[in-house]
Amino acid sequence: KPAPVKGFKAAGSGELDTSRDGRQRLGVENSLGLVEMSLRCLGLLFACAFLVIGVRGKTLEVESHAKETHGEKVVVKTVPFDAKRHRLGYRTIEGQIVLWSIDGRDYSGCDGCIPDVEIASVLVKYDDHTYVVPRTAFLSLFNPHLGSQFIVGHPVVTDLPESLSFAFSGGDGAGSYRVTFILHKKTALLERHLSEHPDPERAKISKFRLVKEPNSSVESDARKSGARGSP
Repeated sequence: KPAPVKGFKAAGSGELDTSRDGRQRLGVENSLGLVEMSLRCLGLLFACAFLVIGVRGKTLEVESHAKETHGEKVVVKTVPFDAKRHRLGYRTIEGQIVLWSIDGRDYSGCDGCIPDVEIASVLVKYDDHTYVVPRTAFLSLFNPHLGSQFIVGHPVVTDLPESLSFAFSGGDGAGSYRVTFILHKKTALLERHLSEHPDPERAKISKFRLVKEPNSSVESDARKSGARGSP
């Protein structure tokens, strides 16, 4: 039995038009249907792309935290922690897999888990110049508390009259820490006093040299340093 011939049903008619013109019209309709379906799929693809870009943009959003005293300003910029941009080292302790190191270093701000926030840049402005704090001074400090616990002032030390200090805490529980930076303005030498759990009374002292960027504002330098990202 021969297969039925596909045709085009004419308007107002109950019969199929199996003529050449009818088949051509049927082909045109099928082509238009395919084009419409393709356009819908393409629109859905673009919508998904914009959604992904939007989510990524939100993920990489930089937050700026600034404190000022007597014309001296400290700006700390943070970004959400991106595990893909770091080397994470794990160990098994008492049957549990814990995060042991970040980029080959010990870290503060959480206990065996992936941090939520990392510091992108720290800038200090005084004497009409902007100074960039070396990344090594804060690379291991995560989940900083930069609200009311972010303090900028002058240390009460009689032999350091030309100095500026800023401090903040971070993390909680076993991953908590407290860090105080003391800047010797004449030499641009920065001392970092880091106290960590479980011995918060014992501070580890490290020294760093600031880099001066002349003829620049705190805001523009923050953008430059923040754009560098993590190694």
